[in-house]
Amino acid sequence: MPWEDSSSSSSRRGALASFLVPAVSLAALGGPATPAAASTAPAVAGAVESAAAVEAEVALSAKEAAISRAALGLVEFRDPLGLFSISLPKGWYKVRPTAEGDLPDSNGKGRRGARIFSSGDVSNPYAPKVLSVERFPVETLLREMGYATPPPDVPAGGGSSPSWAALGRGTRPEAVAQALVNVRDAELTIGGKSMTTRLVPGSVAVEGDGSILAFRAATDVPVMRPDLLEKQAGRRELTRASLFLGYLRDGETMGPGDPAPPRPVVTAVWLSVEQSDLEEGGALEATAAAVLRSFKVP
Repeated sequence: MPWEDSSSSSSRRGALASFLVPAVSLAALGGPATPAAASTAPAVAGAVESAAAVEAEVALSAKEAAISRAALGLVEFRDPLGLFSISLPKGWYKVRPTAEGDLPDSNGKGRRGARIFSSGDVSNPYAPKVLSVERFPVETLLREMGYATPPPDVPAGGGSSPSWAALGRGTRPEAVAQALVNVRDAELTIGGKSMTTRLVPGSVAVEGDGSILAFRAATDVPVMRPDLLEKQAGRRELTRASLFLGYLRDGETMGPGDPAPPRPVVTAVWLSVEQSDLEEGGALEATAAAVLRSFKVP
């Protein structure tokens, strides 16, 4: 999965992938077989049995995820406007801006960029854990990608199900992910932190019905005194790992008072930590996976 490197075990990859597996509706497979359809009954029965197995696996994954969150001491946070929910470690700070100008406007822009929620733990200056939830309309992202107007294949509202793969007339998901990374770097530059983030090769994935995008990125942090860093933290370089999970929903507004009509909107979470904390056996390996699994957008 996106937050794993090529050395990760298949069992660990399966565990992390489980939160992205879409539930399968048995109703979508049709009703019970009739005599007129007797010849297709075995195939339908097989499909139902297979779907039932998938549903059971999804239910088990959800149960295991809940147990995992409890064991890791995670506490659920529900957005007061019902835009998302996520489980976070106890002790992490939580900031949900409410003041005018702090929240993104109709174009997904504000004093905090597209951020609508922040959380984390910055007690360790060399390895802070920082999480943010962002919300912005798709047309804003498309403008960042060079489109003056939304391409005709992007839904214009009405509750249909847009796909990440359909953005920009079928632009590859890697290009969309790179655009998201570029926007994040630009915001850091405006904030006085000039850094370049790179996508982790092979990490981009479109999941579910095409409305979920996930990837991993890495940022090398400039170190002025490598010798001092080595003395205090045991290493001479700092690399931040950023994990992205974004939901694309149509028929949405940016929030109460948004003058724009309902349209495709992205609600996404970024989790940024010291890369070594995500390595196998790292301090945040299990916690990061559980936090991302818990992120839900209605």
